[in-house]
Amino acid sequence: MDKRITMVLALLALMFCFAGCKNDDGNGGGGGSASDDDDDSGFDATSIEFTPASGGGAAGDVWLELIEVDLDTNTVQLAVKARGIATIFGLAGELMYDAGVVSLQSGEASAAMSAGGASVLAGAADRGAGGAFGFARERAQSGTVSANDATQIGTLTFRATGAGETEIAFNDERSHVLDDGLETVEVTRWLGGTVVVE
Repeated sequence: MDKRITMVLALLALMFCFAGCKNDDGNGGGGGSASDDDDDSGFDATSIEFTPASGGGAAGDVWLELIEVDLDTNTVQLAVKARGIATIFGLAGELMYDAGVVSLQSGEASAAMSAGGASVLAGAADRGAGGAFGFARERAQSGTVSANDATQIGTLTFRATGAGETEIAFNDERSHVLDDGLETVEVTRWLGGTVVVE
């Protein structure tokens, strides 16, 4: 039982600290959507490319996949996907990247997470040299998401902060999938990718 409580607290800490988390500049992170008003970097990208880690999409994987690049807002939107994981009640993780190239702006749960009318908690926060995100069905809701086939669990939006190249990598030790019994579900590989900004 102690392990289950620890995992629940870890998931909740990732998801609910977003408003109060501080990055190295002392600014709070948060969920929601990125807007031009939030961009105080003064940097305008002319190109943003994302290359996913090779081999993503096998059974047991959680990976990032490109959805779209929007140069008007200086952002890149990535899908968080899973395959071969039969029961997903919540998924949360820590990402590592160079904040001089990108910063995590927001996280939104996919339609799959709210299947059956379930309420979903979601968010993301930049922490200076990386970020944290989480998606979970509310505990009062029954059921889980089945990702037997490739299933989008949520989306993450990053803002380009400067020219360069950075890997966006999951911290395996601080990234978790929980089932509806609040037990950890084994993930074979957490796969990120590389962003190049010009």
